[in-house]
Amino acid sequence: MKATTSSSLPRADLTDLDEAVGLLTLALADAPTDARATAGTLRERLFGRVAASAARHQGMHTVRRRQGQSIEVTPGVTLRWLYRCTDAAALRPGEPVALSIVDLAPGVRLASGLSLAGCSSEWLTLRGAVTIDGVAIEALGHHGRAAAAGEPLVVAGTEGATVFLRNGGHEPTPVGTTHERDAVWEDYAPGIRRRVLWQQGGACAYLARAVQGALVPSHGHHHDEESLMLEGDLFLGDILIREGDFQLAPAGLVHGTVQAGSDCVVYIRGDAELAFDLGDPNT
Repeated sequence: MKATTSSSLPRADLTDLDEAVGLLTLALADAPTDARATAGTLRERLFGRVAASAARHQGMHTVRRRQGQSIEVTPGVTLRWLYRCTDAAALRPGEPVALSIVDLAPGVRLASGLSLAGCSSEWLTLRGAVTIDGVAIEALGHHGRAAAAGEPLVVAGTEGATVFLRNGGHEPTPVGTTHERDAVWEDYAPGIRRRVLWQQGGACAYLARAVQGALVPSHGHHHDEESLMLEGDLFLGDILIREGDFQLAPAGLVHGTVQAGSDCVVYIRGDAELAFDLGDPNT
């Protein structure tokens, strides 16, 4: 079926259900008179599908780039929470204690304020460059830090930096640094290549590049799966995430078919091998 667009519809970012329903309502209002007789039935079918989709995705933790307010940790350093666990003593397999996006102004030095004392951490530089305890990490570089008595010394580069920060969890964080300049990208699935940042037991973290339309079948999760969109957009089941959006799929839940809505790059931390679900609810 070929999609059509009414010229009277406003342009909008379809990231919220309210916006999507609003546009669909306008589309029905613009329909020819002889088509409005079926609008009631269509509305019921539409909302039935929405309700079924919501039930399938219940428990997924999705945060949009525009959501949340940045907190000033210290002058020149702001933090935006993506996730915080409710009980650090009863974490699920792969569940982090906390996840955040940290923005650092050029040249700023930070030696406290991130609550990392006694907690392992992972760092992925999204923009610019930082040094962590003297280790330089440039864009798309990854660094694992073991739990230590004190917090790390973080110094931003001359252009500042934006960092994805992961605090702790039951499973030990692999210690070490990988750089984009040394990256090895391997074929993962048709239209998808990935760069493994680390792998330990049944868990791993990697960056994936996908071409538009590439897909991964429905799958379950033995570990929590973290997905941060770096470029482009991606459907995780029925949920569309775009650049800067984040989703955490708890262990035990099932993702419907994952498909690239455009050429994209995404950071993923979760199972090293996916448990494919042949009973895909989206097919």
